Amino acid sequence: ASGLDVAVQDGGKLGDHQRRIASNFVTAEGLARLSVDGEIVVEPKKPVVQFGSVAVAVPPGAFIQATEAAERTMAELVGQHLSRAKKVADLFAGCGSFALRLAAKSEVLAVEGDAPALAALDRAFRFA
Repeated sequence: ASGLDVAVQDGGKLGDHQRRIASNFVTAEGLARLSVDGEIVVEPKKPVVQFGSVAVAVPPGAFIQATEAAERTMAELVGQHLSRAKKVADLFAGCGSFALRLAAKSEVLAVEGDAPALAALDRAFRFA
């Protein structure tokens, strides 16, 4: 795992001094990234998650399951249920936790309203 990705909402504009403090904290604590209101403040390591065999670089604030075990269990259940499907629509696909796994055996239409999440899914699929 790449480390903890911290996304702060409604944090306001950070001054230079606050950015230095934040950067020192992120480095000292071994965090992967800190973003405030969608802006990356510091990113020592690109946050990457593994969905099956595909690595996805997630954008700031992206939704993923709280634990790897929960994500894997949900994906396994979906995969079992759709194991014979030739075509699948993954609505609210996020960064691709289901779509990328299902694409190994099915034609998948991934639908997502969050443009950065969809771009991460698309990039991961194209370069998998």
